[in-house]
Amino acid sequence: MELKEKFKQEREYYPALAHWTYLDHASGGLYPSYSTQAMKAYLDDMSENSMTFREFTETWDFADEMRGIVAQMFHCKSDEVMYGLSSTWLFNIFINGIGMKEGDNIITTANSHASVPYIMLNKMQDGVEVRFVHPREGVTEPEDIYRLVDEHTRAICLCYVENTYGFKHDLKVYGEFCRKNDIWFAVDATQAAGAMKIDVEEMKIDFLTTSSYKWLCCILGIGFAYISKRLQKCLKLVDTGWSCSVDRWHKDTEHPVISEDARRFECGGISVVGLKGVSKTISRYNELGADDVEQYCLSLVDYLYDRVEKELKKTRIYGNFKKENRSSIVTLAMPAEWGMTDEKAAKSGIRAHCPAEGLLRVGFHFYNNTEDVDRLVDFLKTCEQGEE
Repeated sequence: MELKEKFKQEREYYPALAHWTYLDHASGGLYPSYSTQAMKAYLDDMSENSMTFREFTETWDFADEMRGIVAQMFHCKSDEVMYGLSSTWLFNIFINGIGMKEGDNIITTANSHASVPYIMLNKMQDGVEVRFVHPREGVTEPEDIYRLVDEHTRAICLCYVENTYGFKHDLKVYGEFCRKNDIWFAVDATQAAGAMKIDVEEMKIDFLTTSSYKWLCCILGIGFAYISKRLQKCLKLVDTGWSCSVDRWHKDTEHPVISEDARRFECGGISVVGLKGVSKTISRYNELGADDVEQYCLSLVDYLYDRVEKELKKTRIYGNFKKENRSSIVTLAMPAEWGMTDEKAAKSGIRAHCPAEGLLRVGFHFYNNTEDVDRLVDFLKTCEQGEE
């Protein structure tokens, strides 16, 4: 079966596609009906019956089982997976736990989502230096990062896909460099997980996080982290809570036995309703296949690149990235005089986002198709013609 036909059937699960050309996954993904139904069933049951203690314990059994589903997506072991409120919440565990001291430095790019550098900058109060690479029209080359590395560099922290322009880093290259130079490698994968393939073993990643509400197509309030076994042995436990104990039901509260795997960093309850929903979307992603999903999403990106280059006179691809650096996100540059806004695009049935004046950010998931690209290009042609 061709990929176009394989993913065509997925559209029926996303009701919003009946009235939107939805391209704003970088802001928030659409919820499929099967995920919404799972969350609604749980909420209806809670509304009618509340929760017994037995059911409460069973939700944690479900959470532990689901670690295997997340592990399949990340290509890791289930005991290397932990839950948290969001990617930002989880990334604090890494930054605060690797034992940085005065004089150490950590490196990121100026185009990383604010959640990554904000956490890093908080360590300046401890004398840690934060070093920024400043990309050139969205592009960061490995050498740009390497030249900032010295004997005091403790970690390189990157967003797999950068949220404003969609630049995708070659994580395997950085992972090998960090492993060779005894530097921790941490990644925020929020703009990649669910669309771009992630293999933490092959990429030699030590720590990786994602939130659920973008390309994983679920609600806010739950995230996942991968913590490699080598990092688990070194990562300081800064914050703790009842759920990090092997005995979650506290038969001996004076002598807790802390989990030896990634669960040791979990502090308390998690969003069960979010877990019910995202378990469905991640399972579906795993069934569809990471390679096929990425290939299909990037085929839509390539199709947009081709049409913009050949047919539009005043619109260009911001960055015009090499194929290996393309992701599901594309940012289009256009004359500021057009006054492009989210609302202007929405009036033409296009859901997208303007991150800055003269820029329009779009993204393509496995339930999009070439007709969505065509409608976007037709809209941009109308904008160009309206200026003439």
